[in-house]
Formats: sequence, C-alpha cells, structure tokens
Amino acid sequence: VFDFEGSEFVFIPGDEPELGWDDFAVLDENSAKEIKEQCDFCPEDQSLREFVAKQTSPLRRVKIPAMLAERKPAELSWYEVDLGDERLKIYANEIENFSRGKDKDISEMTVWSAIKLVREDGKIRAFLFDDVTHEELEANLRKNGFSLPSQDEWEYLAGCGARTLWRFGDEPDPDKVALPHIDQPENPKFSLFDPNLFGLFIAFDPYPVELVSAPIYFKGGDGGSAFCGGASLFECLLPVSPFYAMSEEMRNDYLEFLDDGDIDNAIYRRIFRL
Repeated sequence: VFDFEGSEFVFIPGDEPELGWDDFAVLDENSAKEIKEQCDFCPEDQSLREFVAKQTSPLRRVKIPAMLAERKPAELSWYEVDLGDERLKIYANEIENFSRGKDKDISEMTVWSAIKLVREDGKIRAFLFDDVTHEELEANLRKNGFSLPSQDEWEYLAGCGARTLWRFGDEPDPDKVALPHIDQPENPKFSLFDPNLFGLFIAFDPYPVELVSAPIYFKGGDGGSAFCGGASLFECLLPVSPFYAMSEEMRNDYLEFLDDGDIDNAIYRRIFRL
C-alpha cells in the first residue's frame, strides 16, 4: 500500500485477462431456473443467461498495464468544509437539528443536494456540493498525472480476473454473503463490503455510480434503480457485477444529470499507469 497525500494506492500487476461475460461459471441450470422465477423483469422467452448477457459487456481478452489504483473511491463534487464556514450559515437550523437530533443512529443527512452532514466518531463533518463535468474531472486528474480507469481496467480492478458474475460467485445468497441494503447474516462467509483480492473497495453498492473514461463513463452501479423499482435481489445486485454494462439510455440520462450538476451519488478513483 502506497500513501499519496493521505490517500492509499495499491500496486496492480499488468495482465492479459479475459473480461466480459457470456455464461455462468458455477451456477447450474436448475438454480438458474429458480432464480429466474424470482426475477421481476426477466422476459418469459429469455433464459437467465440471456437476460444477464444483455446487461453485461461482451467476452474479450485484453491487455491491462501495471498501475497504481486508489483503494477507496472519492465522492464527486462533495468537498469538506469547516463547520464555521460562512457558506453554512443558511443551513444553521439543519446543522443544529442534526447535531442535537434524538436519533443518533442517523449517521448522514443531505439537504437539497447542497450540503451533506456526516456524524462520525461523535463529531459532525460538513460537505458542500460543487458540480463538475466528466471532461472537467478528467482534465483535473491529468494535470496531476492521474487518469480515470477505462472500462477494461475497471472490470479487471473490480473482478481481479475472476470469471464468476460477482466476486463471491454466481448467486447472491443473503444467508452466506453480507450484501448492501438488506438484513445481514450473523456469520457471513463473504462480505461485499470488504476489500477485494487487490485490496480495493470497489463494486460494493449499486446506488453510487463510479466514473470511468469515455465512451462508457459509468460502472459499478445503477443509482439504485433496481432496488427502488422493487426488483429481485439478483436483479438489484447485477449492477455491482464487474461486467455490468449500463444501458445507453441510462448512460445518457446520467451524463445529462452530471452536466447539469444534478447528480450527488457519483464516485471516482484515480489510477496511475506504470
């Protein structure tokens, strides 16, 4: 692990992995049929394999350079300010209510996508929102020698070369795997919240979308669309598969949100190619 101005980076060896998806690696046919019966949006005339294939990147073998990759993603457009910052005065009531709130279990609150308050170790941290476009972000990163990962690089970073749909396998078992936004098992055999084999915190929650270079722009989430739409657990977690590919329509919507400054759930990580 390398430290750069307070941020952790890990060394990623170069490789020529097989990326993309065309079939389940370990899921048997009977299990696939059972999962399909629980799916809310899988057409009757499609198999589960066909349904997943339409939402994942194509199978391919690529060359990935060695690089340093940031362990934890940063939130796009949110930057921390002191609680005494003049710009926070108009939110004085919200800050006071959050600080003195009876429900101390609430650890985070966002007000009109303009200010975010976070309760951490008994202290309150404040963040302001400043919108930035995809092009502006990439330009800012280049000035300091960094880049956003490409789609190929991101899939390799997230999947570590594994051929299963997720890094824990082909089937999300809530009794064995700690997964986001559902009740947690007492003794999980695997946790999506833990760092992966490369030591990266990546593809762990479908609500945030992680920025990658053009023309793909987004990986790692769908903004929680499936969860909000009442889809099955399998469908809800599909966006955190390393190989999930956002639809062109959704990608265009998110690009518009990003350009208009109307997105507050985007994250990004820096890489330095060696």
